[in-house]
Amino acid sequence: MISTLGSAIILAVSSERTIVRASRAAARQLRSRCGIGTARLTASLLLALASSYLPAQAQQQTLTGRLVRAMAIGGESTGWALELDEATNIDGKQANSIQVSYRKTGKLEKLENKRVTATGKITHRQGVETGEQPVLSVSRLKEAKAAP
Repeated sequence: MISTLGSAIILAVSSERTIVRASRAAARQLRSRCGIGTARLTASLLLALASSYLPAQAQQQTLTGRLVRAMAIGGESTGWALELDEATNIDGKQANSIQVSYRKTGKLEKLENKRVTATGKITHRQGVETGEQPVLSVSRLKEAKAAP
């Protein structure tokens, strides 16, 4: 009886080794068929994961409207806003105005309450009371012709 049990154990161990060898061979064959090694697959997944967390590069936008002074609770404003001629999609939301950030404050003051065309990138500012707000970081600002 002991010899029968011993033979069964040896047979089970032998079968298990054969299954493991077959599994490894199948995995190698699958990798070679797909043409993707483990390192390539891992690198691809890491790159895809990293790119989903990196912010997209902002594109230049040109907006036209009336340049006005703006205020917010606790001074959480750039001090200037562009009241758009028509509602525009900004960050997936319809907006009638957007805060403006521009280094040349003298030019902003000269163009106050006038119709202007501003070109720049959409950035974001975080405020305690106002939360995250889109801001047009202006690279070019000029007076526009009267609205048709």
